Amino acid sequence: MLKKTTFVPNTDTMLLLQDIRADKEGIIARLAKRGVDFTVLVNKALSLDDLRKATQTELDGILAESNKISKEIGQLFAQKKTEEVNELKAVTIELKEKVQP
Repeated sequence: MLKKTTFVPNTDTMLLLQDIRADKEGIIARLAKRGVDFTVLVNKALSLDDLRKATQTELDGILAESNKISKEIGQLFAQKKTEEVNELKAVTIELKEKVQP
């Protein structure tokens, strides 16, 4: 007969964000056994991960826009519409500046 088991993270490894999100209170309770309240650190780690995800989403949007404009530049260049090409090149420069740290 199979024994029903519950999820217990391996104590020899680093905590994964997905594990913390799945059982935040349980993780905090198990960490409290070490004599320190990790609530603030766990919440900070989760909020920083949310910020990372939002930043990545914004970056992906900027890169998609840049790729779209680059394709348009190629088409306009083939049609010898240099004025419009130069305008779009200026837009891509602005987008690249947003991406640079």
